[in-house]
Amino acid sequence: MNEFYPNYMVHSGILGQKWGQRNGPPYPLSTSQHTAVTKSAGSEQRFAALQRGGGSAASLHTSNAKKATGAAKLINKVTKMDTSALKIKSKDDLQTAKKYFATYALGKNEIDTILKTNTKMSRIQTSKEMEEFPFYATYKKHDVRMYEGLFGKNLKDRAIAAAKASGDAEKITKAKNMEVYRVELKNTKGLKVPSDESAGKITAGLLKDKEFKENLRGSIEDSKSKMRRPSQQMLFKSAEKALDKHPEPGLDSKDKKNLYKALNLTLTNHNDQEVAMQKTFYDAMKKKGYGALVDTNDQEYSSYHAKRPMIVFDTKSTAVDNIHTLDEKRVNRLNKIYNTERYAKEAIEQTFGTPMRYLQDKYY
Repeated sequence: MNEFYPNYMVHSGILGQKWGQRNGPPYPLSTSQHTAVTKSAGSEQRFAALQRGGGSAASLHTSNAKKATGAAKLINKVTKMDTSALKIKSKDDLQTAKKYFATYALGKNEIDTILKTNTKMSRIQTSKEMEEFPFYATYKKHDVRMYEGLFGKNLKDRAIAAAKASGDAEKITKAKNMEVYRVELKNTKGLKVPSDESAGKITAGLLKDKEFKENLRGSIEDSKSKMRRPSQQMLFKSAEKALDKHPEPGLDSKDKKNLYKALNLTLTNHNDQEVAMQKTFYDAMKKKGYGALVDTNDQEYSSYHAKRPMIVFDTKSTAVDNIHTLDEKRVNRLNKIYNTERYAKEAIEQTFGTPMRYLQDKYY
């Protein structure tokens, strides 16, 4: 009660106190004392919660658990995937949630994924026939349109340039009239796609085969002369260092990923030694249940910076669904759109991407 205002009740309380929480003894504490008591009480509550185990992330009053819950909700919102299986109770679970988010929302390659049965895929080529060897394909709408505009025009331009170089008028006319096709495919069963970490472990395991190791080294050397971008050259250099380290003192996770990514970039090479190396690699991947890879070059290193370009090597699990002849006007229109996007991405990559890769390779 207050002598000046007899009808009012005033309660001073303890600094920082909230209803239903007892922060310390029933007497005023200094700021430092109050902080110490609060931290101690909070630690005991968190420890008790961890000891009990079970429950959802919301039951663990830690910043990590709150972040993890937020990450799971964000994954669910952005990717429309069911996150109920993500039982986030620890820092390891939080890392798993981050990997899910990085893969499904940001397009990274942090976890194994599956291309569901009957996923519609597309590829651009100059033939109506599909050949029985690993092929690139796209399934994201952005990538399908981009490859039609960029690769569709590139295929025809290269054919015309080669014909002009020959000086043969008949070949030039034929090249100008050449048809380019968009082949639509679908997979007849789910295609499992490895994370960079999973593929890196398989690649490192194959180095026990001396022939495979030397063929990989030769293929990297071959690619170095063809792929001259600074970021590509840095990757090849890192992979060669990893090959020199093997088998002693051993390879860490980063070495294995670099080896795999470098191998991934060499998959466009086709001399006898490289084809033998690729067959060994693909067979090892199939034994582990995988059927496709993310095209590392077009996702990270080439000027395309595609969202989720694929390399399908389990060709028996795909079937042609439809074939379209590309309309030249549409190709030219898409080419302008995606060339503008490509130049913008390239400017960012050259400004930030390559320097960051250099720093990561040197210091981490």
